[in-house]
Amino acid sequence: MKRVGMMHGRFGERGQAVIETTFMLPFLFMLLMAFGEFGIGFYTAVTVNNAASEAARFASVGNLPGCNTNQVQGHAVEISSSRLQCADVTVNYPDGNTKRGAAVAVHITHTYTALTPFPRLIDFVTGGAWGFESWPIGACSEARLESDFTVPSPTTGTGC
Repeated sequence: MKRVGMMHGRFGERGQAVIETTFMLPFLFMLLMAFGEFGIGFYTAVTVNNAASEAARFASVGNLPGCNTNQVQGHAVEISSSRLQCADVTVNYPDGNTKRGAAVAVHITHTYTALTPFPRLIDFVTGGAWGFESWPIGACSEARLESDFTVPSPTTGTGC
């Protein structure tokens, strides 16, 4: 007596693993891109936060003679490894005062643009409903001035 189904299991499923792998690779690749994009975005957010803190500290110490707004902005850009631009950094004195003990606030608003094609793929699939290709990252840090110094026309604004 010959068993018909016995050979079917051995040779009939020869390419099954290849087909399953082929179906799963795009999903695994998208998951890898999502992890990478999240990691890069998180790193950028931490960098922006650290740049705001360091720039506020730089402005509060004064780094005499006369630490002006351009120097503080340049320091924030330098700390961020040039991820930021000077236009992203705003320095103001909430009290309008540059005497010792007054506050200096550094606001940074940066637009993070995706580096991987993952957000564009999500926008393509959802028809652009999420607007996921770029998003704002902001940070604010405030510090007390360590010494009196003169800032030509200090900008007043809100603190953090």
